[in-house]
Amino acid sequence: MRLASGVAPARAALRAGVALGIGTDGSSSSDNQNMFEAMRLAAFASRLWEEAEEEDWLGTAETVRLATAGSARLLGLEAGEIAPGRLADLVLLDLAHINWAPFNDAANQLVWTEDGSAVTDVMVGGAWKLRERRVLGLDEARLAAEANAAAERLRGVNAGARAWCEAIAPHVACHCRALARGWTRSRRLLRAE
Repeated sequence: MRLASGVAPARAALRAGVALGIGTDGSSSSDNQNMFEAMRLAAFASRLWEEAEEEDWLGTAETVRLATAGSARLLGLEAGEIAPGRLADLVLLDLAHINWAPFNDAANQLVWTEDGSAVTDVMVGGAWKLRERRVLGLDEARLAAEANAAAERLRGVNAGARAWCEAIAPHVACHCRALARGWTRSRRLLRAE
């Protein structure tokens, strides 16, 4: 969507038996790594197809499955579900957080209201990586300082390349939009242009 190159035909892909998952792109191209945002956008995008009826939309429980088990399947991993023999990759949420008050429907609230701010703990492969909202084994302040210093250095080193990229960006965007016409964008979006 950032490149305006269309909306993935998720329901058509699922009906055709395509393995489908939801994920984030690199932080330089999708701006963040927030899976909650990716789920919300996927669910919303499924509603943009003009021909889509409500049963064609991605439901919230289905969206959560695509983001977990579906994405694991695409990566060839036996993961994405809590079951014996599966990787212990868990995200724990504070149900007292405003995103969960009042608690009604877990899938709806994961997709429509959660933004990551209720995350308290994260386990990856059975090892805790975040406990009580603190990253374990990492000096976050030092990492941020190093990242800012590296960014400043790289801005200087890459100034010429950046100027070139900014000059061709309109042409790349035009190319992306042209590729999408009549393929992944709904007729409603095309008429609005």
